[in-house]
Amino acid sequence: MSDNIKKVYQAFLKAGFSSNQAKALTAEVGRENAYQSKYIFGHHTDMANSADNLGFISWQGERKKNLLNKLQQKGLYNNGRIKEGQEALDTMAEFAKEEMQNIGSYKKTREGFLNNPNISQKDAAELLGRNYLRWDMDGKYIKNVD
Repeated sequence: MSDNIKKVYQAFLKAGFSSNQAKALTAEVGRENAYQSKYIFGHHTDMANSADNLGFISWQGERKKNLLNKLQQKGLYNNGRIKEGQEALDTMAEFAKEEMQNIGSYKKTREGFLNNPNISQKDAAELLGRNYLRWDMDGKYIKNVD
């Protein structure tokens, strides 16, 4: 697991994120899947909407299709899995940056996160969670189990 943490962090640095940005994104990968290779390089079902997620930040829908295309073009996806290794991690980090830079609905992430290399971890987590990753930060999809 600790090996995956280092590799994910390096991938974000290589994609051009600052150290603070790479740390925040690496933390989000941990939150998404606890740095487990079976999730980083595979699929899993989203508990909130039953969608199929792919990769280290759980891309789904059109975003998943776009990531799949990028991975397939590089020969990094076959038999339902992402080829494990640094090249795949680098590709996913590049893909994340491309989304942030080019998709209009990520304007807040672009302005507040990408344009702020010294962003605090708290501010980064808030921006990424609410605008880019859009995960259930408020727990509205979490069901109480007695």
